[in-house]
Amino acid sequence: VVTSGTQTPFLKKSIGMAMLPIAMATPGTEFTIDVRGRQVTARVVPELPEALHGVVYTIGTSSRRGPVHQEQDLFPRQMAQEVLRRINTGDVALLFGTEDNGLSREELLACDAVVQIPASSDYPTLNLSHAVAICLYEIFGAVVGERPNRPPREGMPDDPADGALMGRLMDK
Repeated sequence: VVTSGTQTPFLKKSIGMAMLPIAMATPGTEFTIDVRGRQVTARVVPELPEALHGVVYTIGTSSRRGPVHQEQDLFPRQMAQEVLRRINTGDVALLFGTEDNGLSREELLACDAVVQIPASSDYPTLNLSHAVAICLYEIFGAVVGERPNRPPREGMPDDPADGALMGRLMDK
């Protein structure tokens, strides 16, 4: 996943996240991404240490607790605040594992922190796309603030739905 303002192939708009086609995922492949109107060259690397070269802070995602060297396990909102706090000092990396096994212990040991997304104890592991979306949503919220500065849509209330309204919507 490329997450630096890349245009989506379908929308042709920059939404900050796009998938790298599997044909381009061969180590050594270079491609250009648009980061806020600036063309930046990226390269697929074969090993994690090379990918993390120059990164100032690395956060792994896992349904398991992080290895003992991490200061603490973070919830998504805490992770976003940590990203916001560190992003001005250099690149911050978010690591996501495969859906079947997640990140390995070795990969988690390369992380400065581990984010855990709360889920049901019956099925504590989220779909990868959902985990990515939750983390990026929280980072977006940390960057723009709790409520984006935009006028309410015509006919829509300015305040979020309260519990009673949510109950009525769920009953329909």
